Amino acid sequence: MKSQSKVIEITPRACNSKEAAKYLGVAETTLKQSRSTGTLFGIATPTYKKVGHSVIYEFSSLDKWLDALPEYKNTADEALQKY
Repeated sequence: MKSQSKVIEITPRACNSKEAAKYLGVAETTLKQSRSTGTLFGIATPTYKKVGHSVIYEFSSLDKWLDALPEYKNTADEALQKY
């Protein structure tokens, strides 16, 4: 009888700074600087964790930061919300 092997897909829960920056659409250096300043584009920086010397971001934290960004319907709407 032939044994069947199962393929298990694992969805990553976290990523490094380079991957997080790409996910958010910002430069990696901008994301790194935001850890010192505490803000990223005027919004509190996404939370991160340290594993040894490595910084990791959970996707849930990155999604939370994205959800905090204002939404616009059009450029006129954007201009109104700035003032």
